[in-house]
Amino acid sequence: MMEDDNKNRSCPLLITNMNIMNSSTKLYSISAVSFCLLISLLPCGASAQVVGFPASKTALELRRNVFEQGRKSDQPFANFRLFMKYQLPAGQEGAVHLGQHIKLNLLSGNHVMSIEHEHLDRQAGRLFAMVDGREMMKMSLPVKQTSQYQSTQEEASSLFSMDGDYTVSARFLTEGNGTLFAKCMAEGKWSPNAKALFIRDGRLVFDIGWLGAVSGGPKVNDGKLHHVVLHVRNGDVELFLDGQSVGKKRSFMAEDENDHVFKIGASAQDFGFDWEGGDLQQILFWKGGLRHLALSKLIQDESIDKIKVQPGFDWQGATLKETFNGDGVPGYPVALRVEGPVRIEEAWVQPLVETDHAQLMADWDDETMEVGRKLYHSLCVTCHGTAQTPGSLPTALKFHEGAFKNGKDPYGMFQTLSLGYGLMVPQGQYTRAEKYAVIQYIRENLIKPHNSDQYFEVDAPYLTSLPRPLKTLRESEAVTERRDNQYELMDFGPALMWTYQVNGAEKISEWNIAQKGINIRLNPGDGGVSKGRAWMVYDEDTMRVAAAYSGDAFTDWRGIAFDGSHGTHTRIKGDVAFINSDAPAWKHPSQDTWEDQRIVGRDGRQFGPLPKDWLHYKGLYYHEDKTVIRYTVGNTMILEKPGVFDYGSSPIFVRTFNVAPHSQSLVSRIAPDLDELAVSVRGASGVTTRRFGGFVELL
Repeated sequence: MMEDDNKNRSCPLLITNMNIMNSSTKLYSISAVSFCLLISLLPCGASAQVVGFPASKTALELRRNVFEQGRKSDQPFANFRLFMKYQLPAGQEGAVHLGQHIKLNLLSGNHVMSIEHEHLDRQAGRLFAMVDGREMMKMSLPVKQTSQYQSTQEEASSLFSMDGDYTVSARFLTEGNGTLFAKCMAEGKWSPNAKALFIRDGRLVFDIGWLGAVSGGPKVNDGKLHHVVLHVRNGDVELFLDGQSVGKKRSFMAEDENDHVFKIGASAQDFGFDWEGGDLQQILFWKGGLRHLALSKLIQDESIDKIKVQPGFDWQGATLKETFNGDGVPGYPVALRVEGPVRIEEAWVQPLVETDHAQLMADWDDETMEVGRKLYHSLCVTCHGTAQTPGSLPTALKFHEGAFKNGKDPYGMFQTLSLGYGLMVPQGQYTRAEKYAVIQYIRENLIKPHNSDQYFEVDAPYLTSLPRPLKTLRESEAVTERRDNQYELMDFGPALMWTYQVNGAEKISEWNIAQKGINIRLNPGDGGVSKGRAWMVYDEDTMRVAAAYSGDAFTDWRGIAFDGSHGTHTRIKGDVAFINSDAPAWKHPSQDTWEDQRIVGRDGRQFGPLPKDWLHYKGLYYHEDKTVIRYTVGNTMILEKPGVFDYGSSPIFVRTFNVAPHSQSLVSRIAPDLDELAVSVRGASGVTTRRFGGFVELL
């Protein structure tokens, strides 16, 4: 590329190559195009850092003791197993309550009860109870309603009369504010005679539009479970919170409006505001209100069957929550309560999980051993080694002689594989069964014969202690483990930086590898770079186009980040239009030389970048699905955008350059000098190509 006569005028260029069959001609053309991109430079050189992985937990560490301080659990639980060893005197009645609607009567005497309660999103739940190892109850739980509710005007009149006697009960926990329930316009602003119970600045407020409000009590947005009762009789209003009266007002009533509806979790658009930051569990409505003993029992938060007056409206919230600090599965929580003169010797809950750990261990046989052997020797052996061959990573545990730092039992080893630990990242490419297969192989072939002190005996008590599996999850589509590799499913964006081998050579001396490769998708479409059909691979170190290719396959997905293999290089696949040698793409602008000045490795290959005064990669711009590369040759800034055009049955590869004003001559080797490769230039005057020294050069 010769110096431009006008030093202040940039010289944008377009380079185009058509990939045809071997017997056809490949067209490589350069055109001048003026364009301007107003976009942001993305940080492309940042590297991911591991901040640490959680330590494994034993099955016992997953248990949470309950009923230690009283007859109620200190929090509701979702998707759990309740274990309870208890004693109930003969002739006495006792029960366990799970939420407001499930009551399990207890047998008198000394017994051990196990209850599994699971309720997942948009699914029917399951309750399974056993006493002394025998099935006591098995039932399905209804699909939960949504987190908000709105009646019709007819329902508001027939079910939710709020201009006479009525009682409303609400159970919730929140760290925010918002409306518990309201009777107001379906849409629009707050209006006269509208009614709402809401939380404002953390405290309960019952408001009647244009009439006034009742409020009181401590703040309730503390994340704890609360129970509020609003009772109206003969026009007098009283508000109860957690069994205590916190506010009252006499003659506080207004006529209902015919166009009002009853809402849960929402009010008027300018008043009370929607429920936020919490779990609205239940709303009960008694038209006509409760009296005396029934009201007293409701205020004291006794169960519905004790109140004996069924509400005309019973709404259960549907807020999903994970209740075991990350060890459980999100579900619909229920509070636990014991009723009667029950002496509890031991009681705890444990999360139900996605994996049937005990069954996978029980299924170990010769077939799973062979699966584990293949997995271990395809990946694990590289770092961990064997008793005969050391691994390549000194810090990796040597199973045949080292001591475990993170759980040596199978369940602990499973967590290490699933969650990672130390320098070992999670192995998400394997199914649960495959993880337990490789655990079996490690235990029986490396630990037991060579390192017996670290061998953990799996017996019946151990299997019994493991967390139980979610049965509805196992039967649903949610548990189906995708056999597609995650790296093949992932959208990496329009470009992927990685190390690419662009030829098929097996000998080290013949490898052509872009160590700091930038593989850019050229054709438009969804799915990112790996879902394209035409690509160019750039090399940051030399700014060469290492290869241009097309087809249905992006790469062979080999390498530590993909299939987990060590000592391999990811290779491009498909129809390769051309490959450039591993050498500088631009001639040194001041020294007038092509001599490679990079470091020479022990294998004779060059590594690292060229000197910055020669060539310097600056970064990438992304504009929608287009990628622009920014680099300097000497002091000259260059922006380059690769692209592709369809041309018959083959693509035309396009390189568009925007070259800043420059005072030095610029020469680039853009392709190998092949007979089937034709090159043409369009655009700025004085720009041309020549075939020289085995290359097509841009002058």
